[in-house]
Amino acid sequence: MMGLLIDAADQYAANIGGSVNEVDRAGGTLLAKLTFASPRPVRINSDTSSDLASWSPNLTGQKKRDANPRVWTVGTDAGSDHKFMRVSAKSPEQ
Repeated sequence: MMGLLIDAADQYAANIGGSVNEVDRAGGTLLAKLTFASPRPVRINSDTSSDLASWSPNLTGQKKRDANPRVWTVGTDAGSDHKFMRVSAKSPEQ
């Protein structure tokens, strides 16, 4: 029998930390510029809400990696006056 213990703080087992640098509305798109703690590959998921109570998958999502591999721009169709977006990033499964 073989096993591997992984600490929750291990960066390959946990979410990838980051920060939001800029939020902008360009045309009909809500954009957020994100900087992650690591340049390694990430799986980015985003959800949207109009009331911060109910969330749904970001069906109009856009993701673009910058020249700096730690920086990404994530967007969604702005739609109404009240549009919120949340983003999570995890290490891809191997």
